[in-house]
Amino acid sequence: MSPQVYLKLVPVALKNGKFVSVSEKEAQDYFIEMSLVDTKFTLSNLIIEKKVLQEHIKNLSKIIEQKKDILAKEKYKELAEIHYGWNELYGLRIKDLKKFSSEQSKISNSLLNRALNVLQKNHEKSPYFRNFPKNKLSAGIDSHSDNIIISGKDILFTDIFLVEEHWRLIDSCFDLCRIAVDLESLGQPELVQVLYNSSKNNPYNLPKDILASYELSSSLIKGIYNFAIGKENLGKLYIPTIERLTACLESL
Repeated sequence: MSPQVYLKLVPVALKNGKFVSVSEKEAQDYFIEMSLVDTKFTLSNLIIEKKVLQEHIKNLSKIIEQKKDILAKEKYKELAEIHYGWNELYGLRIKDLKKFSSEQSKISNSLLNRALNVLQKNHEKSPYFRNFPKNKLSAGIDSHSDNIIISGKDILFTDIFLVEEHWRLIDSCFDLCRIAVDLESLGQPELVQVLYNSSKNNPYNLPKDILASYELSSSLIKGIYNFAIGKENLGKLYIPTIERLTACLESL
């Protein structure tokens, strides 16, 4: 997915308590050899420094679509074995959010309960999820801004393959919503419109409640994640976004 970052697989074996490079025949496992990436150029850091340009975002939306197409082809058999539709898959995401949120204490229980309850209610009542055609599901990537590097004219991706099988098929708009809440929360909300309008799968074409649901679940994912890895200063930046989107979805 990012040959400039992931260079090659190195066969290794455990010898005298240490992994060492070996031939393919001797391999017990493989290490990924990567090029050194300067994390100051992550999209997250560039948003905070207000250095992201409209051109970056326009290019990013196109590259995401290309990466997803490549992933869909490379993982076709694996993705075809996921038999759930979007209604079931999104329900599993909400279930995961409930589990993750119970393991952190930095976002108030009142706000978390409101957010999770309105997500659940919207998912249960909206025909959008039940009627979503399975053949319209897209390969998902872990598209949040920590995993995107902007280096000069290059846009690179790291760690975008999703761990959980049921996260790997999505409504194609969902990946863009994950980036949108990063733009809003970290300081460049004016670029959300650029991101959405430059994509062939424009989230603004979604029903208002579905867009609010996707953005709310995305902001919860990223806020909880930042608190979980000890980045409390960043996690706090997502709380106003969670509050806004919770109120928005409650009103719809």
